[in-house]
Amino acid sequence: MSIEPAVHPGGFPYARLFVVAGVAVAIFQIVALVVAFRRRAKEPLESAPSLRLQGAAGAAVIVLFAIGGGAVHAARHIVTDAFALYRAPWDAGYGIVAQVNAFPIVTRVCAVVLLLWLAGLKLTLDARERARSGSKQSPTSPPVALVGLGLLPMLAGIWSWCGIMADAFGATVGVSQQRYNQLLQEGMAAARARLESANRISVAAIVSLAAVACMLVVLRRRKQGDDAGDRAPRASILASAGALVAAAILFVAARPMRIENITPWPPDRNEPYAWIEGSAPDLPGPDAPKASAPVVRLGYEEKELELDGRRIAPGDLVDALWKMRSEFTRRHPDGFVRDFDGAVVAVVSADAAHPRVVSMLRAMHDAGYTYPVFAFRQHETHARPKLGGFHRAYAGGARVNLIDASDKMFADDDPTAGRPGALVSLSDFRSTFDDLARKVVELRRSGRPVVIDLDRLR
Repeated sequence: MSIEPAVHPGGFPYARLFVVAGVAVAIFQIVALVVAFRRRAKEPLESAPSLRLQGAAGAAVIVLFAIGGGAVHAARHIVTDAFALYRAPWDAGYGIVAQVNAFPIVTRVCAVVLLLWLAGLKLTLDARERARSGSKQSPTSPPVALVGLGLLPMLAGIWSWCGIMADAFGATVGVSQQRYNQLLQEGMAAARARLESANRISVAAIVSLAAVACMLVVLRRRKQGDDAGDRAPRASILASAGALVAAAILFVAARPMRIENITPWPPDRNEPYAWIEGSAPDLPGPDAPKASAPVVRLGYEEKELELDGRRIAPGDLVDALWKMRSEFTRRHPDGFVRDFDGAVVAVVSADAAHPRVVSMLRAMHDAGYTYPVFAFRQHETHARPKLGGFHRAYAGGARVNLIDASDKMFADDDPTAGRPGALVSLSDFRSTFDDLARKVVELRRSGRPVVIDLDRLR
């Protein structure tokens, strides 16, 4: 069970912690920058300034980066937990929005803090070089800071990704579920393309700027000559080399996540029934519930009966279904016989008592919905390169055909009323719905249609 806090509109997990830490670290960087500036401007420099303050400031930057990364990871974790059923399903949407909120704030604050630290470090290194060389001229420490400019395209790409995703979410307000998924998928594709382009530009820029920085270092040493070379800021050169090594390590460390990002996710099933009833049987139904069909949910409690999310009394179900069928007739006056297929989705608790299941099925049949699909929850796991096992639930079902005595009479007393399939005797399933569901799924998975005789429901 995940313990990340709930996400509120406009926020993201640990947002207050990150903001407080960001302000504190920024103040620390400003103080360190002012101290470094005063040290560099001091005349004369009696000794080389210590790097302890800048080291502590760098450690503070790393801590802030860790908090920001943790906030983004927590937002992503909300999404994966929702798909794995450890959270409510709507938390997945909150987690996606939280990432859109977190990325621009985290990257902007971290970028500002990093620039402040680099400026203070540069001034401190310059002061150390002047103290060691005894020169009053402006020092020319290695321009390794140029490499940091290569991150700017990536930052712009992140901000552009957030903007495109925000626009995509805004465009989905008030649209149908099908159009919602389409707009969201288009937005995600456009945002991903922009981010990948920014990543390629940033990588090329970092490599190019690193080469330029190295070339400038070599040219400077040649221009200064051997004597000046002996006084060269070895610490600065070592710092530059360490920065390049660290960049290479980070690039290699990020490769698994890059593989994760380019690995396609399983297709969206676009099924609204996967989360309807947590107590529904967990069975591998071979039939997909029809998305446009009405949904009848029968829970464990005595009065727990819903039609399309609205609570109704058990005795009112047949009238409510008739009204829905009449409304369908008014909307399709010319093609009613052709278009109305009698489909209805039945989401039934595994512990629902036999008499209540009988009452529900009778109401469906009497209202003309003779082809219910019993909906079940199914689970699947997909192995991800970096995230590991990715779990999600989706809806499966088992389609049945309802008949009663009148149907058999019009079919010359045929036991199945002329409907091909296996006839299920409900006298063997008088306890709960779970046993009936397992038998129906067994027959459907063998490829046989299932006919339920309501005349036998006594």
